[in-house]
Amino acid sequence: KRIIRQYPDTVGLSTTSKLNLIVMKLRMGEIRTRTALKEAKEIYETSIKPLTRQKKLGEGAFNSLMNHYTNLAFIVDTARVSANYKKEHVKMFCEDIIRMFRHRKDQQNSTQYNQTLEYVSTYPRLIKYLSDEERIGFVMELNVATQVTTYAHSTHVARLAEAMMKAIIRHRRELLVGKLGISSKWQVRLHQRQLIHFITRAALCHDIGKNSIVSVVNNDYRQLTDEERRIIRMHPRMGLKYLKISQKLKYYYDTTLGHHKWYNGKGGYPNDFDNTKSPYRFMIDIITLCDCMQAATERVGRNYKQEKSFEKVMEELREGAGTRYNPDLVNFIDAHQDVARDLAALINEGWVDIYFDIY
Repeated sequence: KRIIRQYPDTVGLSTTSKLNLIVMKLRMGEIRTRTALKEAKEIYETSIKPLTRQKKLGEGAFNSLMNHYTNLAFIVDTARVSANYKKEHVKMFCEDIIRMFRHRKDQQNSTQYNQTLEYVSTYPRLIKYLSDEERIGFVMELNVATQVTTYAHSTHVARLAEAMMKAIIRHRRELLVGKLGISSKWQVRLHQRQLIHFITRAALCHDIGKNSIVSVVNNDYRQLTDEERRIIRMHPRMGLKYLKISQKLKYYYDTTLGHHKWYNGKGGYPNDFDNTKSPYRFMIDIITLCDCMQAATERVGRNYKQEKSFEKVMEELREGAGTRYNPDLVNFIDAHQDVARDLAALINEGWVDIYFDIY
């Protein structure tokens, strides 16, 4: 009340102070929502939106601008206007936020960007006006803006997982019987589109928790330190907070949480998740195998190691069959030359188109 009396209007105040004052007046019932919206819209158009188009945003400018969007989202959310009006403005805010993350000047000396990304991509006053697909798209756009190598990796894993699922449906439908409520090989054929969609989306989401980790941990030209390995091991659980933004993503909790667990449940991480008891165990096994296959052969995003050949990776999969990897999946690849050929093509040549399109 004292502040509102001291500043009856916003003349002469900074952009931050102006928006803070409007929000204070709204919370105190000192201003009508339409009046607040009108004032905020003018501030946004003249003082905020033009700054989001700068090609480089330092940490201070970036954080200052991002804080404005919390206030803007609050003002729009509380305004007595149509839902369509709110949706239109929230989508505009999300486009600005994505643009700012693309233009950020990241010196890799702060986790502020990651914390901000985590906050805005799960902020209820923003995402409540987005559809499930729009929420997923928002998070994925931010993933590209901050962790392009992770996004490319996940897309490549998704292509491998899709190829595996299509091959299983084509050759060994019995492997899917008893999984996800499917009771017969006929049902596998009936639900093949849903199965392919599930494994593809699960692969795209499996590393989403790396949004909360500074990208230098993935991209530097050296071996990881012990502390960085400890941080990396947190990403499966970090991913769960992003999956909560959409009802459509809740089905991928186990594949996100368990993709670094061993097939027999005795190794990998996180320690407190038992993949052997998960109803999605077979899907976890596919993601785990494709994730390891892609990571071991990757040429771009893992600069601290030398990539391996497809044949070398298959040798390692055979050695780990029954312990680290699902033996049915390893034997399946060995038993079908067309499957091995398709996977090898995605590993040896297919990655070029994937990375080119994304970059």
